Amino acid sequence: MEITAVTFTPSPVEADPIWVLRVEVKGGEFQHRAAPVVATVGDVPVEAIIVRAAGDGFVGHLRASPPDGAKLKIGYLDTELVETDFTYSAPFG
Repeated sequence: MEITAVTFTPSPVEADPIWVLRVEVKGGEFQHRAAPVVATVGDVPVEAIIVRAAGDGFVGHLRASPPDGAKLKIGYLDTELVETDFTYSAPFG
C-alpha cells in the first residue's frame, strides 16, 4: 500500500452520531481481498473502512479523537499493522 495523503475532518452529525472523525486516505495499491484493510490512529481503530473501487485509497471513521501526533498504522486483517509517517492533528478547536 502506498499512502500519499491523509485528511481528518469532523463527521457530519446527520451521518451517524457515533462517529467523531472521518478519515480519508489517498494513495494506491489498496487491494480488495477477503482479509480487509484495517487501520488505527494511535490506539483508536478506524472503523467502517470502505476501499475505493480503483484501489487508490479509502474512507473510514473514528469514534474518538486520538491525541495530536498519533501515527496512522495500516495493514490487512491477516497482516501486522505498519506505522506510517502520517500523524493526526486536530482539524478543529
